[in-house]
Amino acid sequence: MSENNATPISGYLTAAAIGALVGAGVALLYAPCSGRETRKLLADRSRDLKDRAGSAIDSARQFISNRKDDVTEAFEKGKETARAELAHSDT
Repeated sequence: MSENNATPISGYLTAAAIGALVGAGVALLYAPCSGRETRKLLADRSRDLKDRAGSAIDSARQFISNRKDDVTEAFEKGKETARAELAHSDT
């Protein structure tokens, strides 16, 4: 049995990247611009996509970090409660 470690966020990022590539390809096919203008347009859009991807990755990292902190805090509270119950049952 294989494990799938992909998160829903990585799926969204992959879909967005594929969509951007397909969109760029279609835009090239229907571009009414010269080669120089098309290259400039592609460079501009590539920079924009890179910025958006970086922002999405930062958001995903922050989300994961926040969830990790929440889980760690809940685990620690559970340990404290278990210790208190054990100490209470020993008396």
